Amino acid sequence: TWSVPVKTVVGIVLDAHQPMFLVWGPQRTLLYNDSYAAILGNKHPGALGRDFFEVWSEIQADLVPIVETAYAGGAVHMDEIHLVLERHGYREDAYFSFSYTPLHREGGGSDGFLCACNEITRQVSAYRRLLEGEAALRAREAQFRTLAQAVPNQVWTATNDGRLDWFNNKVLSESGVSPRDLAGDGWTRIVHPEDLPGAAQAWAAALATASLYEAEFRIRRADGTYRWHISRAEPVRAEDGSVRWIGTNSDIHSQKTALSELSAARQTLEREVEERTRERNRLWENSQDISVVLDREGRFRAVNPAMTRTLGWLPEEMIGRPVFDFILADDMTTVEDALEQAQLGALEPTAVRYRHKDGGFRWISWVAAPEEIQRADDD
Repeated sequence: TWSVPVKTVVGIVLDAHQPMFLVWGPQRTLLYNDSYAAILGNKHPGALGRDFFEVWSEIQADLVPIVETAYAGGAVHMDEIHLVLERHGYREDAYFSFSYTPLHREGGGSDGFLCACNEITRQVSAYRRLLEGEAALRAREAQFRTLAQAVPNQVWTATNDGRLDWFNNKVLSESGVSPRDLAGDGWTRIVHPEDLPGAAQAWAAALATASLYEAEFRIRRADGTYRWHISRAEPVRAEDGSVRWIGTNSDIHSQKTALSELSAARQTLEREVEERTRERNRLWENSQDISVVLDREGRFRAVNPAMTRTLGWLPEEMIGRPVFDFILADDMTTVEDALEQAQLGALEPTAVRYRHKDGGFRWISWVAAPEEIQRADDD
């Protein structure tokens, strides 16, 4: 028969919600509650009343030292013990935290022990996956930083809220500013004041939408000079949904300078063309000599005011009509030859008779040249 104290302990085991068991007597008889039955797996219900070592024969070598300690009257506590169990038809890793409390007898030692335990396999596995993930993350970060130090561009990273937290050596050496002074929003101190509002606005917009950041601005170098850079940053999402930013600053100062010089040269050329056009128009309008433009078929495309003053024809009466409509028939062959020679580059003066609007004619000496305004002298 069991003593009253043992019955009391058995009652505690059976009433407990936590997994608990009792190992009692020299045969190490195992008694347990429903919560511990779940830990036993397919060993339950056959494990009830059997030798504790027989039930867990696959881990007996692990159990013997701690069971002997408990039977000798010593308490045992372990926060995390790794055991390889066979409770579902296969070997599996399992982790437990437990306490063995000996049931002391008079004269020393104990007749058994009470165990309160918890299986922590899931927690341990999750924690180890976390550690492995953190180790892998550190390895990737180390690899990234190695690559970032090797590229010719400035490279930086930022937190989810846009605070810069890492810079490669090129940023530090070219700016002459320490990482501590650049961190957070300290990068703004090396951006040209004229460019900062636009750069900051673009950065805020990218942060708000987690979209690509791109901006052009001047960055101050260690010697105090500024150079143009294009800055780009991509948001990188982690598995937990958090965002980090990886950015680069590429020097485009030479391209910017070349474009600026090209723009200045183009503006200068445009001004020169405008001035030459105005000068040509002044000559066209004010010249006492007749100037006309003919197309390839010999039709008038433009005539200057000297034509009206000399021959009486208004521009709208001539434009679109062939030059031969205004030349005496006897001189047409001469005009045809002159136009043909002009296409070959010959610039010989030719005198022909042009019809005046009043019905008479005027001798006109003229020179034809390809793609140029033709000029004539009133004879």
